[in-house]
Amino acid sequence: MLRLCLPQLSVLLALFLNAGNVSGETTLAEELWHNDDPQSSCGGSYVVVPESSKDSSESTRLLADRVRLDLDGTGQVVGNVVIQRDGQTLEAPSVDLNTEEGIFKTPQGAEIVSSDIAVRVARSNIGVESESVDIQDAEFVMLAERYRGHAVSLQASANSIELSGALITQCPPNNNSWSLMTNQLRVDRDENIAVAKGVSLRLGRVPLLYVPYARFPIVQSRTSGLLLPEFENSSLLGFELGLPVYFNLAPNYDLTLTPRLSTKRNHTMEIEFRHRNSQSNSKLVGIVLPSDHQYQKYVNRLLREPSAHTEDSKERWLLDAKGDFLWNSWNADVDYSLVSDTDFYRDFGESAGDFNHVGLSRVLRISRIGRKIDLGILMERYDPFRQWGTHVAKLPQVTLSGGHSLGALKTTIKVDWARMESQGTEALSEFDRSHGEFSVSLPFRRTWGYSRLKAIKTFTRYRSSGYRLDDRLTTTFLLDSGLWLQRTRKDATVVSHLLEPRLVYARRAAVQQIGFPDWDTGPPSTSIRTLVEPFRRAGIDRIGELKALSLSLVARFMDNASRREKTRITTVLSMPSEGYGVDIETRLSSELSASGFHLIRPDRWTQEATGSSVRYRREGIDFVGQVRYHQPDDLLQSFLSAKISLNEKWTIYGRWNYDWTYDRHVESYAGFERSGCCVAFRFLWRKSLRYGFADWEDLRSRTGLHFELSLKGLTSFGDNIASIIERRAR
Repeated sequence: MLRLCLPQLSVLLALFLNAGNVSGETTLAEELWHNDDPQSSCGGSYVVVPESSKDSSESTRLLADRVRLDLDGTGQVVGNVVIQRDGQTLEAPSVDLNTEEGIFKTPQGAEIVSSDIAVRVARSNIGVESESVDIQDAEFVMLAERYRGHAVSLQASANSIELSGALITQCPPNNNSWSLMTNQLRVDRDENIAVAKGVSLRLGRVPLLYVPYARFPIVQSRTSGLLLPEFENSSLLGFELGLPVYFNLAPNYDLTLTPRLSTKRNHTMEIEFRHRNSQSNSKLVGIVLPSDHQYQKYVNRLLREPSAHTEDSKERWLLDAKGDFLWNSWNADVDYSLVSDTDFYRDFGESAGDFNHVGLSRVLRISRIGRKIDLGILMERYDPFRQWGTHVAKLPQVTLSGGHSLGALKTTIKVDWARMESQGTEALSEFDRSHGEFSVSLPFRRTWGYSRLKAIKTFTRYRSSGYRLDDRLTTTFLLDSGLWLQRTRKDATVVSHLLEPRLVYARRAAVQQIGFPDWDTGPPSTSIRTLVEPFRRAGIDRIGELKALSLSLVARFMDNASRREKTRITTVLSMPSEGYGVDIETRLSSELSASGFHLIRPDRWTQEATGSSVRYRREGIDFVGQVRYHQPDDLLQSFLSAKISLNEKWTIYGRWNYDWTYDRHVESYAGFERSGCCVAFRFLWRKSLRYGFADWEDLRSRTGLHFELSLKGLTSFGDNIASIIERRAR
């Protein structure tokens, strides 16, 4: 994929105001280049003069061997001419003056240096009164950004700049691995618009991309016009070409339309609308696929029906709206999505989060934080992809909460009402839920430890025609505490220990439930934390009988010298028959760490999970190994990942994520990267599961080769291999 961010584009266009086309290397860049690392050819920078020696005064300083002024207003400054003003320095062998017309020329060339740019010109004609510049054969170096280039000619006035034959690159001197060239560029400073003709991107001497006409904004301004095209290649979508068109509708909102052409799927249209002001920030995204014959074949095959796709196959689309709003003490945020089918994110998602979508969530939150009372309004709906057509919803949920302190004693009252909705495969259930909660907490803290005792009493009532459910009372006690201990080891180092016991007691009497729909009745997630999490055990919508006591102890071992946690051991016991577990995390050295856990829940879900991991990190090496077993899902997977830098230029990486239960690769790859000073090439062989939403017997492995060419400081072509490598285990 071709990627170019606006700040980079602004820098490039700013350089074009001073630069152009050249054959050969710029001698100015060679003279200013300083290699900071003798062992690396890419570790250099451009150095002009130390900051302390620059003259930043507002007065003009002139130094020369000889000055001649004639009565007609002409003159000449000759020999080692130096002109300094406002932190800028001009050096030239000679300067011809015309004080009557306000013009001075540098027929023998000149060098102009400031804090951010250095320019060398063969000839220049500068009009002070007319604010015009005519420069021939100019070299330039942007010192901080490390861009350099050349311009054949440049003419500038107060409101426009026009140049011909321009070249720019971020490569070091004597290295033109990539360069951006243009035949003609005109910049309108009043409208902050740059119009370029004959723009070409070259890889060495080979033309890689040519754009006959381009219209860009300069600096940080925005303007309507064509953006750079986007290229992508994947085994699912084939070769894709995106042609984004940007519309700057107003200073605070804009629109981008991107027609996307594909060799394997039908063409798509992407729409992005953004709006921002002092009180809101929102974005609307839409994707439309008029028809998708390949997907229709896939659906028919899943349904074991003969292929019935036609030219009028079902269209596919996505609508996604997100926004944050602030008005006085009111806050609101919305996250609303609609899709045509359950597989849209899988086929057209751009991130790992998109690929792992298991349902469609729509949320609207409105809140107001007052001095004594807080108000919250929630409207949400969730549609699971596995049971498409069903959903659960709260339309709406209203919450009032407030608190008061009596010395160290803190009290909280919370009132909640919700209209619940559960759409099953056959029937729709609707009911009202009223909930009240009162809690009292007493915190205590000293230098040697802390504690917090909290008691919570809740009352919940459900009402619905056709269902019967008794009122429900829940009592929860929570005790958190911590104790600091220190000891001196034989080597005289001091080690600190922190012991953190936690006790949770929850009780809820059995209630009569006749025909009441299931709500929040699934098993808690398999983790150590769920055993001692009061809300998950005694949450608002947990209906069943509960009488349990949970104990946990966290032991932390800290090294006072490095101020790092060396080891953490967590043990949990929940009674009766809720479960027990242990979790250990340890840092064996500054480079090596390891962890492991084991959890058993011998309740009606009979959950058991075991896992371990090890990580080794040092300069140039990153290794991760994991093994995980989850009994309810019959899941046994291993994960190995490594990234090793062999030297300055070569890096190899690999991953092996394997499922032993079903004897298949979840995601495995191997590849390498060769990185130069300004060009990097990445190659990756990858094998992964194509359909992460279906049953295992319908999953298909996908094997492919990925390529990426990165032009540092400009853009990249091909697949985004960096995002694949950084993605965590799935």
